[in-house]
Amino acid sequence: MRTVFRQLAIAAVLSAPCLYTSAFTIPQKTQLMQNGRSSIVLEASKNKEKIASRSKWAEARGYGEDAASEDGAIGMSFAKDEEKNQLTVTPIKSLDGTVTLPGSKSLSNRCLLLAALSDGNTRVENLLESDDIRYMLEALDTLKVPVERDADDKTAVTVTGQAGPIDSPTPEESLELFLGNAGTAMRPLAAALCMGKGKFVLDGVPRMRERPIADLIDGLKQLGADVSCVEETGCPPVTINANGLNGGTASISGKMSSQFLSSLLMASPVVDGDVTIAIKDELISAPYVSLTIGLMKKFGVNVKIEGDMDGTPSFIIGSDEKYTSPESILVEGDASSASYFLAGAAITGGTVTVRGCGSESVQGDVAFADVMEQMGATVTWAPESITVTRDPNTRLKGVDVDCGRFLMLP
Repeated sequence: MRTVFRQLAIAAVLSAPCLYTSAFTIPQKTQLMQNGRSSIVLEASKNKEKIASRSKWAEARGYGEDAASEDGAIGMSFAKDEEKNQLTVTPIKSLDGTVTLPGSKSLSNRCLLLAALSDGNTRVENLLESDDIRYMLEALDTLKVPVERDADDKTAVTVTGQAGPIDSPTPEESLELFLGNAGTAMRPLAAALCMGKGKFVLDGVPRMRERPIADLIDGLKQLGADVSCVEETGCPPVTINANGLNGGTASISGKMSSQFLSSLLMASPVVDGDVTIAIKDELISAPYVSLTIGLMKKFGVNVKIEGDMDGTPSFIIGSDEKYTSPESILVEGDASSASYFLAGAAITGGTVTVRGCGSESVQGDVAFADVMEQMGATVTWAPESITVTRDPNTRLKGVDVDCGRFLMLP
């Protein structure tokens, strides 16, 4: 929601009758100056290696001196001056083109795990290239879950599902999984491995050992799992002595990380009995929970919700709900990242199509496009894309937006 708020603030400023020249300073001495025609000078870092790294990142993705991406004319020209330790970015009159978003980190690892628990083979496309996803893939390899990498597309894999819980390939010995600082791998795997059979130790880098996981551990224990934090700090390493679970009821807080609830939800369909997860106080991250439930539905599982999502709901997963492979699934792009490009088209009077999220998105942040439409842009929806256009002869208008409502969108 922070990204949505930032983009709405920018659009609101630029919908005013006059476009002001402004200058401001943000951390790391990054200075932005903008009057509609001037260049923007970014004093990006005192470290020249960082500037070189960022330049290589841009060039590797097709953003060179001409700033043209592989998909079209998205971008703006820039020139780097390593002696002055700065990048100069020259604005363009309008933003036009097509952008394909990299896959969402949280959705990438959710898709991989659900594919591993499903009956059948699943081709997962548009995986984000990041440490979190790499650690999840390495964990699946260690667990002997067959994962075939696509020789022509490094963002695609085919996962052979286990049609149920994942058992240890070394039942007599404790299997160690090193997950770096990947919270999107640690939490879901901690829950999922409790549902199978085997002994496991889940660990990571020193920073991971500072990240709380006690609420998830408590919820798993309520379902009968033999799981604990090794050092009794409420943080990893996590030890699991799994022998399968028969269902039950867990009552957890909804005020902590939504990943705890999401992890319990995703693991529940591979339990032998019915599972009820009750929120005992208040659910503050409803969109992320809705995202998880929406993704589970794509793998054939329906979660019954009792009560109001903005109160203290309960989630029920029946024993007959089992994961079935959708055969192929495209990992949605990060909808919050999409908002930058959509806002760019609305602000500059251009046309931008963002591929990777659309009318069938499970992410609440796609509602940002609705606000752009209220402000005067034209929005065209497709199942996996959103297009925003604004006639340059018109202006955006100010609107009242309750950003809190984004929390309750599916």
